[in-house]
Amino acid sequence: MKHSRGEGLKDLLNLVRLPNLLVVALTMMLMRYAVIRPLLGAIQVTLAGDPVVTAAMDFRLGWFDFLILVVSTCFITAAGYVINDYFDIRADLINRGTIIVGNTITRRMAMMYHNVFNILGVIGGTYVSARIGYIWLGIFFVLISGLLYFYSATYKRQFLIGNIIVALLVAAVPMIVVVYDAAPVYAWYSQAALDFPGVAILFWWVGASPCSLSLQHSSVRLSRIWKTVRATGRREENIACYFRAGDMQDNSGFAVRCHNCSALYCVVQVSQ
Repeated sequence: MKHSRGEGLKDLLNLVRLPNLLVVALTMMLMRYAVIRPLLGAIQVTLAGDPVVTAAMDFRLGWFDFLILVVSTCFITAAGYVINDYFDIRADLINRGTIIVGNTITRRMAMMYHNVFNILGVIGGTYVSARIGYIWLGIFFVLISGLLYFYSATYKRQFLIGNIIVALLVAAVPMIVVVYDAAPVYAWYSQAALDFPGVAILFWWVGASPCSLSLQHSSVRLSRIWKTVRATGRREENIACYFRAGDMQDNSGFAVRCHNCSALYCVVQVSQ
């Protein structure tokens, strides 16, 4: 049975679950602009230079590279939907009474779409990985592609394993945004800022790390006088260095180490 070009495109969009792909893209954009940007903007750092400038942190990954990251993730997701329908022909016939793969789209065409989407997704992900200086992160897209294939072929029929894989894949969508925004931020500000606090807070907000730090009202500030203190060794009476979770306090210096993750922080509380 022949279909018009418009009907063929409609079948393809149904096969790749276009509404779900739009949700994936929206999730990534909201994670970046509604969560990560406000977090970065709330952190003031002292940038080295002449003169020394204090400014809020901002993205170091360009919008075009981020767009490629979103599209690449959607390509990998689309490939997962295609291979899922490829292996679920019999189940879909029983449950829904209609199928796309094996009917309006042949199994050979479905596998071709799956391969093309995966290749485009891996190429795009590897490109963005190279742009942020960590090309090996492109392996992540290969692993996700393989995991989606084996989930559809085998794991989804295994008790508990399939549910765990689905949970990991869903969590990977916002985490991809955090990783690809945090890496260039760390690379740039660790060199340009005199008091760079790290990017762990981005992962804590998304992943709920056990050593998560709560930003406690306006009296908590990142040190804006770190350069002066480090150069002169002076102690200031209105500056107390402490670990924000409250399980460590050290008034003898200006750096503290988290007991849970061993990360080094320079945090100050400005007395009113």
